Amino acid sequence: LIFLLGFLALVMLLNARTAELSAFAAHATGILDQSDSVQRTIGEANQAVVDYTTRPTATALATYTLKRRAAQLQAHQLVAMVTLPAQHGEAVAYAAVVDRIVAVLDTYLNDIRSGQSARARRYVASPSVRALGLSFQTTKGNFDRAVRQATSGRSSALRNQMGVYVRVLLAATFAGIALTLLTTGLFGVSIARRLRQLAENAERLGSGRRADDVRRQDRDEHIDGE
Repeated sequence: LIFLLGFLALVMLLNARTAELSAFAAHATGILDQSDSVQRTIGEANQAVVDYTTRPTATALATYTLKRRAAQLQAHQLVAMVTLPAQHGEAVAYAAVVDRIVAVLDTYLNDIRSGQSARARRYVASPSVRALGLSFQTTKGNFDRAVRQATSGRSSALRNQMGVYVRVLLAATFAGIALTLLTTGLFGVSIARRLRQLAENAERLGSGRRADDVRRQDRDEHIDGE
């Protein structure tokens, strides 16, 4: 019974670690997907500004308004999704860069709408604004790398634990098989001994010995065998 309970406990531990690994990997994948969604939405917001600059329409303006809000919302959702302290700082920096990009797009679009096209062009050509695109890519790369490193480290630790559980489980299985074979062998030897005694008793009875003598000898042999 103790062996079976120990075996069941190992199986439950292995199952728990497997579920934990799957959940952690799924969460990390969701965070990386959210990071990509932020980048994609920022690109769509920028394209809407370009479209409005080329052809000022209410549709282009509405698209930009929708995308800028979506980008900021996605960035702050990303911060909320992060649970590890090592990733939190990178996520906050990522969201801050998104807010700065939205502010730049707002300023540029306001200049365009007010007829200050030249000022808008000078603004986006300034070194600080031009460096913002590189800053966004760098910040996103740092964040994604931090998530992947944390996922890899945690997954490796869980896989190592699972490996230990599997080895112990295999050892317990082989021990159980060996114990079963040993018990079966001892039981078979005991049965064979009894069958031999019964055969000898049958021969004695066949030779004319009394049943009481045979039973007495059988009892004595059984006591000696024990």
